[in-house]
Amino acid sequence: MTHRLPDEAKDFPTHHFRPPHPSDTADEPTAARSTRPTGPRAPRPWYALIWGQWPLAVTLLGVGAGVGWVALGHWKRGSFLIGATFVVALVLRTVLPERWIGLLGVRGRAVDAVCLAVLGGGILLLSLIVPPAP
Repeated sequence: MTHRLPDEAKDFPTHHFRPPHPSDTADEPTAARSTRPTGPRAPRPWYALIWGQWPLAVTLLGVGAGVGWVALGHWKRGSFLIGATFVVALVLRTVLPERWIGLLGVRGRAVDAVCLAVLGGGILLLSLIVPPAP
C-alpha cells in the first residue's frame, strides 16, 4: 500500500515536519488567556510538603517505629506495630477522599485496599501466631 499525499503537500519533503501553511498564521496577536505569572513556582517548605502527604507520613512513621522496635530486640511487638500500621493505612485509604490521600493512593481504591489488607492482616496474624523465643 502506498502513501498518498494531498495535492498541496506535494511541494514539501516527506518527513515528520511540515512547515506551516501561510493561511495558518494570524496577522494580529492573540490576547493573553490569563493574568497569572508564568514560570516556576517557589518551592514549598519541607513541613508543607509533609503536611500535604500526612496519610503517607503517618504510615511511614508507624512502620519506622515498628522497625526500630524490632531492631531493639522486640520483634513480636515491632511486627505487630507494623501490621497495625498497615491496617491504619487501609482505613485511611478507604475513608479519605482522593484529594487528601496523596501518595498513599498508588492504584485504584479497591486494589490499594486489598493490598493493604493482605499485608497488614498477614503481618498481624504472623505476629500473633508465632510463639516468642524462650
